[in-house]
Amino acid sequence: MVLHVIDSGALPPEKIMQKDTQLLDSLQRTSPPILHFYQWEGKCLTYGYFTQPADFLDLNRAQDLDIKLARRPTGGGIIFHLTDFAFSILIPVGHPGYSLNSLTNYAFINQLTIQALANVTQNSLHAELWNPQIGAVECRPDFCMAKPTQYDLVVQGKKIGGAAQRKKKWGYLHQGSISLCPPPFPLLKMLVKDLTLFSSIQSSSEYLVNYTNTHDIQELQEKIKISMIEVCKQYL
Repeated sequence: MVLHVIDSGALPPEKIMQKDTQLLDSLQRTSPPILHFYQWEGKCLTYGYFTQPADFLDLNRAQDLDIKLARRPTGGGIIFHLTDFAFSILIPVGHPGYSLNSLTNYAFINQLTIQALANVTQNSLHAELWNPQIGAVECRPDFCMAKPTQYDLVVQGKKIGGAAQRKKKWGYLHQGSISLCPPPFPLLKMLVKDLTLFSSIQSSSEYLVNYTNTHDIQELQEKIKISMIEVCKQYL
């Protein structure tokens, strides 16, 4: 099956979310899988479809700092898009990568992401899918990077990649984010109401620059993009 690659370039966060929603709504059983790249225009964050950002963030301060907010069509918590690489993958129901089990879909896409990152880091990054201990109570974190959830990408127990999905009867949308380097924590601290959650973000996150020979973020983004295309063409 042919892979359809879309590169939207830099857009405001609400435009990216609108485009992903349109791509999902137009997906058909016989559609090719879609790999959607984009970049964030300015400082921004997104939040899951059922999340209330005012419960966790100082929205007045976010406005003063010109930080744009957008609601995702997928679930999950709040994620700051200040130093990440983001992408979307859409899988139609007729594709072997589509499962009625949402966790299976997470594992499928995140395994592709692990392979792409291994290529970029020449296998110096040993990422794996996070599995909670049997019997552990798992709750959805209000901030994406504050705690790993099942089948997130982790390195030595620390989260390096987050994802959220929305599934419909004709296919699903997977929105992924890879942490490239530490975000400006003083800025985050100004916005997050609960400093315990802020501390969790600091202590639970890992970053790709620790495993690459370059700290040039644009160069790193291009390498990931090329690797993602190669891997997706091979396995989708």
